[in-house]
Amino acid sequence: MLATPTRLEAVKPIKLMEYLIKLTTPPGGLVLDPFMGSASTGVAAISGGWRFVGIERDPAYFGIAVDRIRHALNEPPSDSDGAGRSEAAEAIEADDPGHDWMQCSFLDIQEEEYA
Repeated sequence: MLATPTRLEAVKPIKLMEYLIKLTTPPGGLVLDPFMGSASTGVAAISGGWRFVGIERDPAYFGIAVDRIRHALNEPPSDSDGAGRSEAAEAIEADDPGHDWMQCSFLDIQEEEYA
């Protein structure tokens, strides 16, 4: 059963994740979160200057993660009717294969910044 967007099972404080990333990852290194959820680890990685790749199978959480990472990157929020709902989540739920690129765009964004 997939989690509902209103109840996240493993909420992690961003400052704690920054501390743990700093202990285990070299400056500018790559952080992989295979169970991204709402992207607390991703926000911490971006805030600390690390590159980030996140994987999330739940479209609702993925939409929340996209919005939080865009905010961490100081990008404008997505145009969305629902709170925490991004175009990416809506496209995935609609099975629109034209939007699959959003699932890997964070790595592309981070590589451009560190190039």
